[in-house]
Amino acid sequence: MGSLLRHGVASGIGRQLWEDNLGRAGNPPMADVFISYSRRDKAFVRALCHALQERGHHLWIDWDGIRSSLPWREEIASGIRQATRLVYIVSPDAIASEYCNWEIDQALEQQKKLIPVVCQEVRRRELRTEISKLQVTRFATKTIL
Repeated sequence: MGSLLRHGVASGIGRQLWEDNLGRAGNPPMADVFISYSRRDKAFVRALCHALQERGHHLWIDWDGIRSSLPWREEIASGIRQATRLVYIVSPDAIASEYCNWEIDQALEQQKKLIPVVCQEVRRRELRTEISKLQVTRFATKTIL
């Protein structure tokens, strides 16, 4: 994939995520960020996750967060409860996803900070009201030559 344009995270989403990490000294790191995304956006999400982990964030994402043989919906709800914020990957597929919308509902009920990150451009009116009121962040995954 080449090198990531690392400044995309540092200047946008990274700034929003560099809040208090709840100092959990002595305990295994809990996720501070839950990633809500459509599976069709997985390549973008992998690049974003890599960049965030390089900056010390502990992420909850379904490919790492759901343990074998456990009820997946309960595991997702637990991941949202543990995280201090939810990063919502904005794309037409995420907007249409029943699961992404359920994850946003869970985050809103728990008063989690929502951070929308644009994967694919959409019209603001296509977004849920709660998301459309927020400033979106962009993340670049282009390579540096």
